[in-house]
Order: sequence, then structure tokens, then C-alpha cells
Amino acid sequence: MLRRLARFHTLGVYVLKARPACPLAVLDYGDETTIPAAALPLLDPCVAYFKRELPVDFAKAFRRAARRYRTPRDIVADPLFRRNAGKLHPLSASIAEDTARLALETSAAKTTDVFFAGSPSNSSVRVQGFAELAALAAQGYAIDVSPGGLSKTEYLARCSRAWLTWSPEGYGWECHRHYEASLCRSVPLLSPPTISRYRPLLEGVHALCYRPEAGRLREALVAALADKAALAAMASAARAHALRFHTHLRSCEYILGTVLGEAAGSPPP
Repeated sequence: MLRRLARFHTLGVYVLKARPACPLAVLDYGDETTIPAAALPLLDPCVAYFKRELPVDFAKAFRRAARRYRTPRDIVADPLFRRNAGKLHPLSASIAEDTARLALETSAAKTTDVFFAGSPSNSSVRVQGFAELAALAAQGYAIDVSPGGLSKTEYLARCSRAWLTWSPEGYGWECHRHYEASLCRSVPLLSPPTISRYRPLLEGVHALCYRPEAGRLREALVAALADKAALAAMASAARAHALRFHTHLRSCEYILGTVLGEAAGSPPP
């Protein structure tokens, strides 16, 4: 992490000295909800700052980024925040084009109820959810869990075989898994969102979202699996939505459209 921040700081100093003639945009794909301190000097010269884990309350993106930001009131009253809050935009994790093509080519009969691949212990949301998945497995539900280490082909194939793919918060909320599952026609089952999102998967249309209290994940799964026809329709809608907004190409179009619109003083398309 320190190396990454050092590179960010070096790049930021170079950009500030170079003063490029073209509009400047900053892309922050980090897991943290706070803007790195080294990126604060880029706010004034940039026309747009895109952040993957952008808090709904933009002031929280500045929390602890500088010593003077001790309270929310300090942040909201600060001239730097006031000048630049409007430049903040949510950023999709988005899916590489080759992964999207492979997902579209992957087709399998539904043989599992729920699939998840990833660390079971990097958030309390996952720890609690794993216990509920284990209880469902004991009751006879087909639960497919992998701690990771799958090839891309195998991972997408197992997504494709599942009616639902559990996609809980980990180090951050926004995740490739949301859209990988969608492209494989497996309905994403999301933990409650904690950030501002770009073109989000809509609950009940493209995805399902469960409440954070204990037992709610199990309730959501049982209710969803009782109507497979509704899940199939939702999965098709999720794939179309991911293709329209959440591949690398579509993400680039969004970024460029926003930057050029901001630079021209007009609303982004």
C-alpha cells in the first residue's frame, strides 16, 4: 500500500508540474472510502475525480485526508471541499472485454442454488453470511463455495451454473463479482450498498439485496429460490445492464463523456 501511495504521489507531482493542456481526470480504484492525502493537490486542476468507493456523503471522502479535517463541519466549511465536491463521480469496477466475451460464451444448466468464491473472513458481513450459507447447506440447499484460486474459465462456469451469486462487501463494496455474475446470468445477491454507485444494478430488476441483520440473508435466498422463473428474467436483465454500462469500454465512454462535458461546461451525457 505504501508503494502504491508513493507512486500516486510521484505521479501527482509530475502532473501538477506538467500542467497538461488537455482536461485532467483522476481515477481512484482504491478500496478506501477516503481520498488519499497525496491526491488532494490534484482536485483543483482536475475537471473530474472518479472514485470507486465514493461515500454517499461526499464529505466523508475527505475524512482523515488532511489534519485540518477533524470533524464533518471542518470538511464542509473548507474551501477545497466546496470548490471540488461537484467534481466527484462514482466509478464502476467494470469488467475487461475478454472476460465479458468469455462470460457470454459460458452457458450451463442451473445445478446449484448459490455460488460464492472469495475470502470468507475479510469482513464481518462475510463471516455472518457464511454461517447462514452453512445452515442452508445443512438443510439440503445446493451451496457452492470456493475460497478462491479458480481459473477464470472455472470461476465463470460455476457462476453460470448457479441461480444466485452471493456478492457481499469485502475490503470495499463495489466489486467485479457483481457484473461477472450478471454476465453469466446468475443473479447477484448483494449486501446493503454503502457507497454512491454508477448505473447501479437495481434491486428486484437486476439483483437482490438483503438486510444486514442476522438471518436476513437466509430469508432472501429462500424467498428468491422459490420463484425460479422470476430469477431467470432478472438474470437476463442483469446481463443486458452489465453489457450496457459495466464493461471497460462502457466505463471509458462514461469517463470521457463526463470529462469532456465538464470541460465544456455542459452536463455530461
